[in-house]
Amino acid sequence: MANGDQLDAFAQDITTGLFLPTQARRNVIPWEQLGILNPPEKWSEVSGDLISTLAVLVAQGQTGPTLVKADAAGDLRVGARINAVTKLGAPLAAGATLATVLDTTNFFPGDKVVIVANGAPDTVCANITVKSILSDTTMEFAATCSSISFNPGDYVVGEAVVHIRTVFDAPAIAGFKVNTAIGAPGTTDSSVMNTTTIKGHRRLATDPERSYDWDNVTDPGLGAQASIATSSFGVGFCSVASMVMASIENVSGAAIVAYMELFNGSAAGGNRRMLIPMWVPNNASKEFTLTGLKYRSADNGFWTWRMAAGVANVAGHLSIAGFVEG
Repeated sequence: MANGDQLDAFAQDITTGLFLPTQARRNVIPWEQLGILNPPEKWSEVSGDLISTLAVLVAQGQTGPTLVKADAAGDLRVGARINAVTKLGAPLAAGATLATVLDTTNFFPGDKVVIVANGAPDTVCANITVKSILSDTTMEFAATCSSISFNPGDYVVGEAVVHIRTVFDAPAIAGFKVNTAIGAPGTTDSSVMNTTTIKGHRRLATDPERSYDWDNVTDPGLGAQASIATSSFGVGFCSVASMVMASIENVSGAAIVAYMELFNGSAAGGNRRMLIPMWVPNNASKEFTLTGLKYRSADNGFWTWRMAAGVANVAGHLSIAGFVEG
């Protein structure tokens, strides 16, 4: 202990109070060599000579380790899904596409299946596309093998790795086929749409970024009551007022207050939705534009956008625009 530097090799034990050599208590893991205390600024990379080794996948089975294979994309080649297996509940003739099975729960349109004869595994019809799931026990195929018939109890097996390639038919929801937007290919049933909202209200693909379906503009006239009555679009269609604009020019010799009104229907018998006052000094004009409105007319209805009354030597310019909804 004559050399004070040797004290670095000892540490006091908390339990006994004795100074013991630290050599026996050194860390098993060499943190300094691993760079933990000073982590590198760049992520570690796997060297090329290890890639082939790491690419070998091994699965531990009941009989020992087994190599696991992958396809060209790196997807594992595995057995058929246990929860995507059912049996035929009725004979399926060669070339027939409508199959009765015990349970369609785990299958879906676009699924790929294989039919295997129970007890005769060499009798197989592969790469069959499910066209539609019609009920809990009925599925329709796009096509089947024209020379192979199957019997009740034969297996219908979903493919191991499932990717939807093609949807041949829209699925049925509560007995109705889901409809696409009006005018789009594939329209199947007007009772249900994928844009349906509460109470069956259907929108014709309207959104604030697209152009208006209709618009109207008045011609100005001094002293006249400016007014616009829009058109209706037939039974089953409603008109949505989305934009209104009003401009008042006053050369009457005094300040005036004009009132702008929006009616669902006619001004005489319709329901007034807006009343907007406009104070305009003499020899001046005032205007405003409202956008993003969502006033919906009655079925086959229209809108009236007007000045409440004409004023001498006052002109009004009006505009209104909107969308059509089913």
